[in-house]
Amino acid sequence: MARHFLAPGTPGAILLCLSVACSATRPTHKDLPVGYVLLFREARRIAVPVYPPESLLERNQGLAVAEVKFAPSGDPVAVGVLAAPDKFIRKAVYSSSMNWRLSPITTGKWIRKGKLFFYFLSGNPPHVYLINNPEEKQRLIALMANSNRHTKCIAYSLNL
Repeated sequence: MARHFLAPGTPGAILLCLSVACSATRPTHKDLPVGYVLLFREARRIAVPVYPPESLLERNQGLAVAEVKFAPSGDPVAVGVLAAPDKFIRKAVYSSSMNWRLSPITTGKWIRKGKLFFYFLSGNPPHVYLINNPEEKQRLIALMANSNRHTKCIAYSLNL
């Protein structure tokens, strides 16, 4: 039996404490990934963020992505905004994502997890596109395909 002695406050001692804490808090639910279109089709309530006035003044636009975990009841339990053009859009995406609801599931204790994609376009008029909705996505792609070269690159990347 090998013995290891660590002085208090050394990185090894901190790592040991963290690994014990993580193993004691293992989740009891299983994560079930949901495709971005399926998430839209399963939704009972959909919320699209309002374009923040501060972002419009700065003419900030672009893709915002949120990852949402839903309880078996269909209510969101955790939202993480993975990408946003600015802090105001990040806050709007977080708030709207917390208002989504999915149909409840009755079998198992699955936590459904999926991503919500929003594209903020500061045109005239400004608009927020929900890319999870196939019709909205096609409208955005068509609009960008008829625009300048920069937006054609974005339209190509949206064509998932």
